[in-house]
Amino acid sequence: MRSPMEMILECVDVPEGLRSLLPRRWERIGDVLLLKLDDRIMPHARAVAEAYSEVLGVRAVLRDLGVYGPYRTPRVERILGEDTETWHRENGVLFRIDPARVIFSSGNIDERIRMATIASAGERVVDMFAGIGYFIVPMALHSGVTGWAYEINPVSHRFLVETLRANGVEDRVTPVLANCMDAPEGVADRVIVGYLSGTDRYLEKAMRIVRPGGGLIHCHMACPVELIPERPMAIVESAAGKVGGEAEIVRLHEVKSYAPGVDHIVLDIRFNTA
Repeated sequence: MRSPMEMILECVDVPEGLRSLLPRRWERIGDVLLLKLDDRIMPHARAVAEAYSEVLGVRAVLRDLGVYGPYRTPRVERILGEDTETWHRENGVLFRIDPARVIFSSGNIDERIRMATIASAGERVVDMFAGIGYFIVPMALHSGVTGWAYEINPVSHRFLVETLRANGVEDRVTPVLANCMDAPEGVADRVIVGYLSGTDRYLEKAMRIVRPGGGLIHCHMACPVELIPERPMAIVESAAGKVGGEAEIVRLHEVKSYAPGVDHIVLDIRFNTA
């Protein structure tokens, strides 16, 4: 059986000298495709998009140019198709998303799957950076948690609301269009800090959100490989000292490579107030 790439090479209409520039990897989100395309092949972008669309069965193709800004907004160029809002299914969860406006990283799939079954029914969860519901929706659907999903980006918040409804968990998770720094404190068994910048400040807030009896914090951060685990340990110790409590890293693992020499890691932190 021929691979998708072999079929693409058979039908794509580009000069022979440019065929080596065709991307061997792509990001498929629902029926929308994101491709990283070399500038040299852009005069033939439409032909490239049509070939990938035909073989992979997608209705829209975007050129992936990275992300920008505090909301990590996708920077894309539309090549094929106008409407890029789509439904993406993963691990039994339906996500509503527009890949031209909101990021969805396939590199985080293992963490999304892990979070789906890590909690227990009845736990109260606060997701400080919910996005479209990447973590809290799988938790609510598969583990039966309740809680609050904070999202400051109105675009992501709209998709979060649709995702909650599509999965039948809108009665368990309250979507909040607000800054997570305004979240109530002392209310959660579990807190998710899924943002890679400003870890120190947000971790302190997460510790204050944990209920008085203690709880768990799942804290994402980007860290130079040579500073693991020393830097994360120092950040956690400093935050606990400022808040006034005891913190223990019970698990530290790599999610994916974030940049050369830098890893995206997650810390599972057990925190108790002093």
